[in-house]
Amino acid sequence: MNDFGSMGPGNMMPPSFNPMCQGLFEHQMPKPRLAFKMPRVVPDQKNKFQTDDLFKRLSRESD
Repeated sequence: MNDFGSMGPGNMMPPSFNPMCQGLFEHQMPKPRLAFKMPRVVPDQKNKFQTDDLFKRLSRESD
């Protein structure tokens, strides 16, 4: 043991957390890009949901 404490790997911090080196290793995460398109909305969604066979079947199965 020396003046700096134990130098084992369990006590070592990565340079990004070392207060002496904060400016050197600043890492910025890339900004997320919008990778999907928003679905189009049907003008009369409620009527489409109530009349479409697929939606009727899914509604019955979920009950």
